[in-house]
Amino acid sequence: MEAKITCSDVAPDQVTTPGCNTTFASISQLLIELLANIFQLSLHEVDFKSKSISSTSRSNVKRLYCIRAVTKRWKGIIEGTPSFWTTVVSSLPLYVNEASILLSSNLPLSVISYRPEPGNPVVHPSDAKFLKLIEHTRSRWSVMVLGLYDSTSMSEYLRAPLPLLHTIIVRSTRFIFSFEPELKLLGGDRTNLRFVHISGVSILWSAGRFAQLKCLTLKNVAHDGLTGGELLDTISASPGLQVLNLEGIKTEIPLHSPTITLHHLRCIKLSFCAIHLVEYVLRQIRAPSCTRLCLTIGDEQGFDVPHFLKETFKSFHGTLRTIHQRLGESDLELDFGKFMWHTPDQSKMEGFSIYISGYFDPFSVRWVDSILRGGPGLRISFGDGGCDSEAMLRGVAPMQSVTKARIKDSRRATSIRAALQFLGKPLQTSTSLPSLPYLQELHLPPGGWDTRDVLEMVQSRFYACQWKDMDRTPLTIDMQRRWYERGYTPKKIPDLPTIVQIRKTNGVQCVKLVEEDDPVGMLAEVWKDEGSEPI
Repeated sequence: MEAKITCSDVAPDQVTTPGCNTTFASISQLLIELLANIFQLSLHEVDFKSKSISSTSRSNVKRLYCIRAVTKRWKGIIEGTPSFWTTVVSSLPLYVNEASILLSSNLPLSVISYRPEPGNPVVHPSDAKFLKLIEHTRSRWSVMVLGLYDSTSMSEYLRAPLPLLHTIIVRSTRFIFSFEPELKLLGGDRTNLRFVHISGVSILWSAGRFAQLKCLTLKNVAHDGLTGGELLDTISASPGLQVLNLEGIKTEIPLHSPTITLHHLRCIKLSFCAIHLVEYVLRQIRAPSCTRLCLTIGDEQGFDVPHFLKETFKSFHGTLRTIHQRLGESDLELDFGKFMWHTPDQSKMEGFSIYISGYFDPFSVRWVDSILRGGPGLRISFGDGGCDSEAMLRGVAPMQSVTKARIKDSRRATSIRAALQFLGKPLQTSTSLPSLPYLQELHLPPGGWDTRDVLEMVQSRFYACQWKDMDRTPLTIDMQRRWYERGYTPKKIPDLPTIVQIRKTNGVQCVKLVEEDDPVGMLAEVWKDEGSEPI
């Protein structure tokens, strides 16, 4: 029902509805606290870790200026709410930042200074003018976000004690990272520091205790500035550490380094780091509360992957199994030239992801199977070249933990058909059972196969195999729909009579035609004429 304002019977600050005598106060009559909350919700969410934090914060200030221009009351509310004005941004005019400082009362401030590469269309005041403006507020700085193109005077504040500082994010705005001279992380008191994110800059690490550090992220930090001993000292001095994220760190780890126990560490991410650093973290750091483990290893010469997975990774085997059981599923991808095992949603704080480039060996399948111990929920994803290795398929075929299979979309139709043929083949160890005998769900890509291929697979799987000593595992088949092939040529519509034959196969529970964004899909049921019921 549409609301309207009447001029004859209702006051100017009230709203009524047609056919109803009830009146409502308009937005101008809302409580100040409620209006302030509405204004807050109209602003962009601030994520200091985002690379767009400077433009987002600048946009929020512009929005506040627009809102305050609507009415005098709104202007008074916005200017009288100090929490709206606690961010100063180097890309804003100096008079805007000066007004923000005045309106923020004595609340802690977030300082965002991004120095883009030359030629950037956003005009920035000089560092000297920006620093002079905010110099007297140093005792109030709680967050520092620095995007530096070169070593500027702003970086000097990393050397000074800032008692309220709890978050510091420093990243290079260059494509090639080179700093002269190097930056010093912090000087003086840093016991309040909780979040440290350093990316693409060279840091001279200042020794000291980080008693309250919660999150440590280091990406592509030059190893000549950060030694392995300093890194370990920082980690061991942070008993409350919850997130450890290292990317591209090549520093040497001292021999005979001690074991560190971090009871609150929930997330470990190691990407393209030196192998000895990865081995140290997995061997020597005890993280009983870990629920998120992400590991990415490049193509390393002489890297003994089986020993790494079986021995170095041993202390985290239980963690992987527990996460898999709690989430109910994980995905093992069979793509030639890599090993990839992960949980579905890799963005949450619970899950795991293990990626090793250049490794495609049956041992990885046996290793996953040994961790899961036959527990259900593992999904096999067949990718390009995933069925090229007979040894790999022999390792996958008898796995009891595999209850789902996905054949990935590929330009190589031969890869898709090879995966379907594999699912119809009997086990070498027990010819009465098919490959993956516990398979319950099969997801097909939108192209690269036809319904005859699927029919041959299910008939071979359920009729050629006798299924001795085991009941047939009912199979649900998802056929992903896409009405156009690549290049926008119309796609052949699946043959309905063949789909009916597939569904009639004893062992096929149902066939679903699904969209990529609609996993529920439409059931393809076969009905009896007599009794009007599904077969």
